[in-house]
Amino acid sequence: MNKIFIAIFLATASVAHAQDASYEDTVEYIIERTNFVGRFDGETSRSWVAFPQRCLLHVENSVAIQNGQIRHHFRASIPLRELDPTEVSTNEAYRWVAVSVREKRNLVIQEFLVSDQGSHTIERDNRVSIKTTSNDVTPRVARAFAHLIELCGGEKELF
Repeated sequence: MNKIFIAIFLATASVAHAQDASYEDTVEYIIERTNFVGRFDGETSRSWVAFPQRCLLHVENSVAIQNGQIRHHFRASIPLRELDPTEVSTNEAYRWVAVSVREKRNLVIQEFLVSDQGSHTIERDNRVSIKTTSNDVTPRVARAFAHLIELCGGEKELF
């Protein structure tokens, strides 16, 4: 009986600790688990998340070919208060966390640059995906994003 009580206490304490995490601690947690440079199929890719202003999410992803030239570049920005904390999803197989705008409004400003085709486009969307450093951390990063969205005033849809 004591072992069950201790396990319940530890699980409750862990959840309470995550809910009490500060804005700064949550941002640091997310940045440490999303910013990386890696290689895939002989290409170098770079992914990073920043918060240039309090509660403003900025995401960038680049895929470079040899000689350091960027072949594809993606950039997106969105105020966290516009996101729905209950609409944070994951794709652990591909190490992605996706965050969505409340009411599916197209508030995410996305910029795409494909240098080998010379194209540059700016689009609006209602979600943005963020790459994580490993499959193991993807669900925790999703929970951290949901917490951060709540800290920044993000609310779930009414119905």
